Amino acid sequence: AKLVRGAGTIFSVDTSTEKVPTSNPNFANLAKNIASKWKETTSEDRSIFQSNASIDKKRYQKEMAVWKAKQIEGTRKHIERSIPINPTCITSTLERQQLTKKSKRMRETLATNNEALESLSMLLS
Repeated sequence: AKLVRGAGTIFSVDTSTEKVPTSNPNFANLAKNIASKWKETTSEDRSIFQSNASIDKKRYQKEMAVWKAKQIEGTRKHIERSIPINPTCITSTLERQQLTKKSKRMRETLATNNEALESLSMLLS
């Protein structure tokens, strides 16, 4: 996901008429020029850039929610594959107890991930 851009960043991209030199760029002077132009803009002009920034922020939040949902879903699938189906097939009592505890922890993690996935899907709707 691309990072969210603020109003100042959108303003600097849209209004910057200076070309940045490819060798030895002087970013300090460039930033000063953009900052002085930003101070000279009216509040009406700034509101345009601020509304564009809020639109970009919503886009970023949706993209992050989709990304997080994919991460949670991948973790859920990994846990489901790792949970032993039938720990009673193990002959050692100690191994059976350890697997039962591990299965319980994995199922709890799976339930937590499912809850997180549901809350993310609510954000996307």
